[in-house]
Amino acid sequence: MTLKELPNTLQQFQYLKKLSILTLRQLFDLTVRVYFDQFTNGCYLGDSCTNSNYCLHKNSAFSTMPPEEVAKQAIAAARDAFQQEPKFHFCDSPSPVLPLLSPHGSMALQTPVITRFAVDHLDFFSQIVERVFKHSDSINHSFLTRSAILRLNDFSHDSGINTDQVEEFYRIIQEQERKQHPELTKTMQSGFTSVAATLRKTANRILDPFKLRQFIIMLLSPYMMENEYYDCVLDIFTSSVNLNDNMQKILIKWFNRLQSESLLKIVRMVQQFITLQIYARYIVDEQIMFATIFLGMLNDANEMHENESEKIDYKEFYNDAVNNIFDLKSDTKRWRELKPMRQSTHLGNRPAHFSNFTFIDYPFILDPSAKSKVLSINAQFEQMDEVRGAIFSSFLGGGLQQPYLVLQVDRNNLISSCLYQIEMNRNNLKKPLKVKFIGEEGQDEGGVRKEMFLLIVRELFNENYGMFAYNKLGGNFWFNENTLSMESEFNLIGTVIGLALYNSIILDVRFPLLLYKKLCGQQPTLEDVKQADPELYRGLKQLLAYTGDVENDFCRNFMVETEAFGEVRSFELKPGGEDIPVTKENREEYVELYVKWKYITGVQKQFDAFNRGFRSVIGETLELFKPQELELLVCGSPKLDFDELKKGARYSEGYTEDSQQIHWLWDILTEFNEDEKRRFLHFCTGSDRSPISGLSSTQLVVIPNGDDDQRLPSASTCFNLLLLPKYTSKDILRDRLTKAIEHYLSFGLS
Repeated sequence: MTLKELPNTLQQFQYLKKLSILTLRQLFDLTVRVYFDQFTNGCYLGDSCTNSNYCLHKNSAFSTMPPEEVAKQAIAAARDAFQQEPKFHFCDSPSPVLPLLSPHGSMALQTPVITRFAVDHLDFFSQIVERVFKHSDSINHSFLTRSAILRLNDFSHDSGINTDQVEEFYRIIQEQERKQHPELTKTMQSGFTSVAATLRKTANRILDPFKLRQFIIMLLSPYMMENEYYDCVLDIFTSSVNLNDNMQKILIKWFNRLQSESLLKIVRMVQQFITLQIYARYIVDEQIMFATIFLGMLNDANEMHENESEKIDYKEFYNDAVNNIFDLKSDTKRWRELKPMRQSTHLGNRPAHFSNFTFIDYPFILDPSAKSKVLSINAQFEQMDEVRGAIFSSFLGGGLQQPYLVLQVDRNNLISSCLYQIEMNRNNLKKPLKVKFIGEEGQDEGGVRKEMFLLIVRELFNENYGMFAYNKLGGNFWFNENTLSMESEFNLIGTVIGLALYNSIILDVRFPLLLYKKLCGQQPTLEDVKQADPELYRGLKQLLAYTGDVENDFCRNFMVETEAFGEVRSFELKPGGEDIPVTKENREEYVELYVKWKYITGVQKQFDAFNRGFRSVIGETLELFKPQELELLVCGSPKLDFDELKKGARYSEGYTEDSQQIHWLWDILTEFNEDEKRRFLHFCTGSDRSPISGLSSTQLVVIPNGDDDQRLPSASTCFNLLLLPKYTSKDILRDRLTKAIEHYLSFGLS
């Protein structure tokens, strides 16, 4: 409600009183003050103000009136405002000078007042600083927006904090500190420390949202980044966590309403606190626990934004110290042990003690590499459990059980044999995986299983197979709504991708991000279509933006037609869709339903089967990942660091890092552009992306393959193996390597 929409009957004011808002008398008093301010000082808009006769800038007669007469005019205007048909003539912009006295005696400060007195009356400003930060009530009643001054806003939804005033206030204190006036900072620090300490003891008894304002006002202080405020910051974290569920939800809602820049400052302050504590202690204690839980509140606030552009980057919640220093193995072990009693990260379910705390319960703080390690470590624990279970079962007379998941597949009948093997081993998917091709010798040391994954993906994603449709502009695959494939085959590909992820194998598959959003339980939007199908996105956006006759120019109805196997199939977007034309009035509904059909209902059976297969392997660890992170784990990162590739490379059978051909090889790779590097990586590993843990983990192996200058290099993608002849010159090596890569990409051979 704006100032111009104040209630217009006594009955409505009585309703406000029941909501613990100011009494009618107090509201009238404040209205008089607002008018008096407008009559004596005007407003920020100056001569452009349109508030006729009620602002100094529009009625110069006020400038010649004595204060007593102006006061009478203000009282008269307020009386008029509270008649049966009121008209509140408040300016749209705050006044330039108005220190309103709140009911609790603190200053509801306006920024220009602060600036004026800070420059001209430092002693007076010092009193303001002391008064504002002396205790909780004074902080809570400061920096009010105009509607909050009049108590018109609902504090359960809006803090009523004028963040511009808060930031300007702190800026002036910093400015005065630079001018050799440190007493202001000391006064503020003393007040903050006292208020935060008291807050820590009383937070669990707060029932009035208005009393939460102090949290945000203190957290917006740039001084919170300084060591002297350590105890104060910790008390604020602890107090926030100790709030009851309802108050905590309101505080999170307030964080959500902050400008992204303000929220980011608070996030970075918390991150600094966590980082310094980890480097100082190298242990998890209550201080780190409370800071992490509080960071979770900020993350919840950020995730409440439906529009991605309003969010701060989720990577801001990663903490390098946690990801690089902490023992994720012990954290994963504790996380597993606490499963029966583990408290969720949601409100009201906080760890009773830091011994029950794990970072994995707060996955927003872990980067993709750390989450990949957690997934791998958890897989190792689960595989060990399966092995021990198999051995224990054999001791109890249950017969000898295979401790591994062994898939015996037929190269000539790859899909059906793999499908059969997986169905026969549904209860063993979390055992260590070994693959054997029927009729072939050799032990699976990792290369054979990687080859199986590569072959399955290559076959199932072949457009001729009909399971997935490839979008050339988007460069990705999506489920074919007209497929003749069985649900079991979609379940198989979901299981295969899950097994690859579970066994730390990246795959050369390209899905749009919206698939990973769906796996994470999120619904696709029109903006997701931009990456998945750029041409469709442009068409739908053009329809939404069209200013002409939509119905006659587009000639569409609420139907979708697709063609498959020479047959046209039609689908209704809504009941009776064939008879409903798309018009200017209903085009938004049409776009929404079209996107829903294309990416949800039209492929529901295919996706559900895929999802079941994927989750049968990954399980609850899927909840750790954001869609973008899940995509990185499945198909790797597009960022290539060939210095890392070189660091992890190994040489054998006559090659060393000092061999001339090896020096030439890395010189050539360094000179390659990004596209050439991707081609080389695909040639050697079967994927043009980097594992989430970096290219050093690829462990490229280079061995000689004769000394014939005419022979082309070859590779075994299953083992990340490059067979490089001992060429006699760098130019020959470059020419032969380039040709080998071109042949590989042309024929898809390795």
